[in-house]
Amino acid sequence: MPTPWDKSLSKKNFPPLRKDAAVDVAIVGGGITGILSAYMLAKKGITVAVLEASSLGAGATMLTTAFITQVLDTSFSQWEKLVKPAEVRMIAESGAAAIDALEEIIKKEKINCDFMRAPVFEYANDIEQVKALNEEMKVMKKLGIEAELHAAGDLPFKNVGSLEVPNQAKFDPGKFLSAIIASAAAQGAMFFENTEVKEISGDGPIVLTTDGGIVTAQDVIIATYHPITDEGTQFKKGMYHTYVEELAMPAGQLQEALYWDLNSPYHYFRVDRVDGGGKDRIIFGGEDHKWRLEGADAKSREALRGYIEGTFSGLDYEFTNQWDGPIVESSDGLALVGAIKSHYYVATAFSGNGMTYAMIAAIMFEDLIAGRKNRWTKIYDPTRSLASKKTATKARDYSEELMGGLLKNLLK
Repeated sequence: MPTPWDKSLSKKNFPPLRKDAAVDVAIVGGGITGILSAYMLAKKGITVAVLEASSLGAGATMLTTAFITQVLDTSFSQWEKLVKPAEVRMIAESGAAAIDALEEIIKKEKINCDFMRAPVFEYANDIEQVKALNEEMKVMKKLGIEAELHAAGDLPFKNVGSLEVPNQAKFDPGKFLSAIIASAAAQGAMFFENTEVKEISGDGPIVLTTDGGIVTAQDVIIATYHPITDEGTQFKKGMYHTYVEELAMPAGQLQEALYWDLNSPYHYFRVDRVDGGGKDRIIFGGEDHKWRLEGADAKSREALRGYIEGTFSGLDYEFTNQWDGPIVESSDGLALVGAIKSHYYVATAFSGNGMTYAMIAAIMFEDLIAGRKNRWTKIYDPTRSLASKKTATKARDYSEELMGGLLKNLLK
């Protein structure tokens, strides 16, 4: 079924590429990363062409739950054990900068996209998870991130404690992209829909062969959700699947905020005040898994609904919509963003943090293409060697998702 963002995305119906074109930067992929990058570059007077195989905004961007958070899927307490202190600070810094940058764009462009600063509540389902929340708060305090522990019962649904991190954000990506596309086009960015890139060759100028013409560019950004080339990123990422339920709930039962638990696989939801009707919208996801085994979708969907029913026991709500979507995970838990070789850039493996990483990537690409240094280049380098300690830790996390999620559900 269509997601809320599908309904709010204004279709511009850009034509396919029908003749050859020459630009400074060609962007392959018209999701939020490609569109934001085009907007940022066009604002600087750089000529850009965005080549999208279907329609702008379609695909993973419309399947997101649209959290914008400094707090990533991998906790800061985990990162403290895996990387240098300076790198942990850069991870935290880049996430905060992404939220600020998105907010600044929305204010500058006067975009009505339901953007809201809101807290994240990480909640525990058992005593061991409460201990993990305590450890996470200590690390956040060292990083200068505001955080507050809450006792069981402070949130009006099943939990044994929570950690509140204020000043995160959420928005409607359909409304946001509608305005950003229009602004970028007004600045001269060219958008081509139903234009599939068949081949990329050369090293400046770069030649992109499509099913409608040739595009030559000095630089290329590969912003497809799963890169159309594995160069530089091979064996560093994996495809996962997540499930989402949309609920309607009488207004005011839950604080308008972002929430997730510490299970593996974890569950996450957002609460939105929707104008009219006296109902809040709850978008609730989880039960992620890697393999598409027979029966996996139905069992995972059943498990998600069961979890929601257990968590929201005593609350009034109804299921109204559902969808599922892809997640690309990196082998070490950090996105792959940057140059894979001279003039070639890629952005992928955003885990469950697509909105945050899309903005981080757009900031990085603006700097890198302009020849400026970017502080985050090293930590997100897509060609980086994956340290055994990091990959071993994430491999354990992913195996817990398999054993504690998909296989458990299939064996029920």
